[in-house]
Amino acid sequence: MAITLRFSLGLASILFCSNLSLGQVSNDWSYVSGAKDETLNAFSIPGFQDAEKVDLPHRLTLPNSVFWYYKRIKTKSHAILKLNADDGAQVWINDQRIKPNKDGNFPIQTTSDSTEIIIRVLNNAVAGGIRSVALLNHQEGNIENEIETQFSISPLMSGDKNIHDGKEEISFSFWGDSQGGWHTFGNMVQKMASFDDDFSMGLGDLVGDGSQESEYMLFRYALNPLQKKMPLFFIPGNHDYDGYYDDLIPHNYLKHISVEKSGQTYYDFNVGKAAFIALDPNRNFPLIIDSTQYLWMLQTMQSKSWKEADWRFIVIHQVPYGQGWNGYEGDLFIRNMIDTLANPYQIDFVLSGHIHDYERLTKKYGDHSTTFIISGGAGGGIEPIESNPTPVMDRLIKQHHFGRMMLQKNKAIMYIYDINGAILDQLTIHKSNK
Repeated sequence: MAITLRFSLGLASILFCSNLSLGQVSNDWSYVSGAKDETLNAFSIPGFQDAEKVDLPHRLTLPNSVFWYYKRIKTKSHAILKLNADDGAQVWINDQRIKPNKDGNFPIQTTSDSTEIIIRVLNNAVAGGIRSVALLNHQEGNIENEIETQFSISPLMSGDKNIHDGKEEISFSFWGDSQGGWHTFGNMVQKMASFDDDFSMGLGDLVGDGSQESEYMLFRYALNPLQKKMPLFFIPGNHDYDGYYDDLIPHNYLKHISVEKSGQTYYDFNVGKAAFIALDPNRNFPLIIDSTQYLWMLQTMQSKSWKEADWRFIVIHQVPYGQGWNGYEGDLFIRNMIDTLANPYQIDFVLSGHIHDYERLTKKYGDHSTTFIISGGAGGGIEPIESNPTPVMDRLIKQHHFGRMMLQKNKAIMYIYDINGAILDQLTIHKSNK
């Protein structure tokens, strides 16, 4: 039986169906880890003869990894398989690859009373695996979403990537991992909208499941006060790719966020005398800045606008250095990339999300300093108290928060605010005249 629920959200009403008769399939799955060299499309289905027996939820702290699951279950002739997996899943039913339907679920059609299910989970997060598997009857699986809004579905991000040209002083807010915490995020948006900043930037994991358009509608509604007041820039995170691990094209992100018709999710922009390069390693599995994106980045760093900027930023969802998630200290390929480029291309700041807390670290590269900022506390659940022993960050605060940056020619001032608008941290950086 399906029941329709209505949630009234001021200007927007979201209608969706909630299934009450889900048959959870939680026990006695066979699990094996994927091969080290597996990619999105280069792999072999493993044998499960010596597999480990696990129950769901089953999650492992193994970023950029593949997990395989197998189970034989009893099914009706027509059923729907509903998965909750980090970050994406591919499914085989009786040795046949099954593509998801428009709701992100997997249809099962069989002539027997039992079905062999193989699930391949691709984890671009830190921890991944399967949270739940449920069987729905055919009618329950065809969920129809009706969304009523009073704002258009045009992309949130403007096509103009050069604003306030030549302006000597600018300010902006930044935040990451709103990720379904809409009440918290909505409160922060109200606080950010009270400032007269030049723009605001989201650092990825805007939603908790990128395949669900209803999440983007809730995100847009929460963001509306800020959208009305200033330009917005975004980068996608791994959860914005959820549900799109067949081709790694985040269709809902492109529909709601990016103006790029080409589907490109990395770009550069300039605000006043500050230059920004926004990168996207989530276009690949495992995570990587591929050669096309890397060469584009180098060309951008050699451009006149980058060289003549007073301040230079790399913006990327995953972190090069981070301590707040126990068992994870950042992605090594990003760290190596920044460590190599920071001094020759005078990178001043690296802004990231991904870890759900606030962290900062300033490192010297020869005569140049680069400051790493993690701002992943805009709504998603905050990380547990226990942190990783390394790397030792200069500051680590596990609270919901957002940040603001004020840039002058030779001085940058950063404030980190809690959900009530109180200042949690402040940093001032001075640069010598060039």
